[in-house]
Amino acid sequence: MIKPCLMIVAGERSGDIYGAELARALRERLPNSGLFGCGGEAMRRAGVDTVVDAHQLTMIGITEVIGGLPRAYRAFHALLAEADKHRPQLAVLIDFPDFNLRLAKQLKKRGIRVVYFVSPQVWAWRKGRLRQLKARIDKMLCILDFEEAIYRQAGIPVQYVGHPLVDLVQPRLTRSVLLRNRAGAGDSDCRIVAG
Repeated sequence: MIKPCLMIVAGERSGDIYGAELARALRERLPNSGLFGCGGEAMRRAGVDTVVDAHQLTMIGITEVIGGLPRAYRAFHALLAEADKHRPQLAVLIDFPDFNLRLAKQLKKRGIRVVYFVSPQVWAWRKGRLRQLKARIDKMLCILDFEEAIYRQAGIPVQYVGHPLVDLVQPRLTRSVLLRNRAGAGDSDCRIVAG
């Protein structure tokens, strides 16, 4: 029996958290699966072989971008080399559109199915990305319900899956305390709910 192999790529902290949750869920369903890609500490703890550390891709500001381009180039090609080596049945690309859309194009050329998780905000800006996405991905997994109609209308296979933070973030205030605070009660009336 062939061992399932999946590639997961996240270039930002939020994507690392979502990728780790995905990896844990996959490990429960497919305990012998091989998981590799790009991520941070959360994905490593979840059992993903991060052949590229997401910190290599973190760039803010023009000077960091210019200085970081060689690192991003090396990371991009390292991921493609690993994809060529492992031939994953599926690549899950999480957010990080400037990098992941380029990667998706190369993965599709290699015959690797691509699922994109956490949609680029095409509804807010850069609507031209819809054409790129249609050509480069096999399925979009949306976290905002209204995005599903946008992708469906563009002819892109899509599924609304909900926002991962709904399950990850636990409230610290009770509903009544939160409502009381919104009504203008002072901070002295706040109490933290143990949890």
